[in-house]
Amino acid sequence: MKKKIIIIGIALILLVLLVPIPRHLKDGGTVEYQALTYKITKVHSLVENGYDKGLKVEILGQEIFSNVSQEKEENKKEENIELKEENNYSTIIDNIVLDLNIPNDWKYEEEKIKKDNPYIFALKLFKDERQGNATLYYYKKDFGYCGTGRRNEEIILNNGEKAEIGYYEGDNEWNDISFYDIDPNIAIINNGLIGNEADEVLEFIKTFEIEKLTNFILNNFNKISEVSDKTSSNPYDYMKNDYYENIVNLGKNAVSTLETMYKNGKLTGVNAYLSALAIQDITKCNLYEKYGYDWSTAEEFYKLWKDNNCSYKKR
Repeated sequence: MKKKIIIIGIALILLVLLVPIPRHLKDGGTVEYQALTYKITKVHSLVENGYDKGLKVEILGQEIFSNVSQEKEENKKEENIELKEENNYSTIIDNIVLDLNIPNDWKYEEEKIKKDNPYIFALKLFKDERQGNATLYYYKKDFGYCGTGRRNEEIILNNGEKAEIGYYEGDNEWNDISFYDIDPNIAIINNGLIGNEADEVLEFIKTFEIEKLTNFILNNFNKISEVSDKTSSNPYDYMKNDYYENIVNLGKNAVSTLETMYKNGKLTGVNAYLSALAIQDITKCNLYEKYGYDWSTAEEFYKLWKDNNCSYKKR
């Protein structure tokens, strides 16, 4: 019995001495495996010019091995440059913002819509039009399909939203992608794409974002607040970021929406003032420069704007 207890005791001591406990450091991804007698470190540490990467081994506090070296960030960027080359496509349809990152080796073309079309918008995506395309449609009614011989698979977009890929028996490639949880009027149809090109669409379509115009504007105003110095009383300090530009880049579609949002009390304080500045930037119509009207509050601006609404001028 004593011998058994001794064996168990030795086993426990060895367990404590030799079994490591992992610890994740908040330095860019380093993981330490620490035991009482040794430590193994998988280094991935963020430094000024890139990352320190490699492996270190210590026994009783003494380093016996290390191959840690610096991987420069610029080299990493060069290696992945093909993955990062893309065009950001954005448009507004029926007060819905559609945003998609399209790889540079893909082309896109908006279709001219006829009155008798069952859709109000169509964007054709293709590498070589003769070999097929995928077309993004915004239908006048909910997108529908035949359920006979059909199976559906779920796809998760990069923003966490869900979409549905439709396949039919006998077809090797997907037939359509629908977005019922976000907007049932929107779908993408596969018009003859096969193999790698069909698969590529399924990959870059994960960047697709569908958002109501009002939500898009409010989300960008919230981001402006997050990245700006809240102690500043100068509203112009809040304009020096990409989120303000996102609103201005919406163009004329945003003007009436900003007016309505202010009227309905959805824009207050700094956001209300910024909305006035955005309208002036979008329309290129500065009330002071054009009419000599000076304003210091959003309330004053919107009253003057209502009485002297400048015509929209394309940026």
